[in-house]
Amino acid sequence: GMELAVQHLLELGHQRIALLDGAPSADAPNVRRERFIAAMARHGLTVESSWIPRAPNNLGGGRQAGEA
Repeated sequence: GMELAVQHLLELGHQRIALLDGAPSADAPNVRRERFIAAMARHGLTVESSWIPRAPNNLGGGRQAGEA
């Protein structure tokens, strides 16, 4: 999943890829974040912490993270 998503975005020419992280109490976002960072590293890219904002996993959270 995550590897394919990162690869697809890279093939489209993107280099600075962000990940909307879920609420801090959820376990799934931690796994998702780790897989995202690992997929980026496999392609020789580093991830800045600002590219992984934490926000609720809903439309409002996405809007909030996009405006930050």
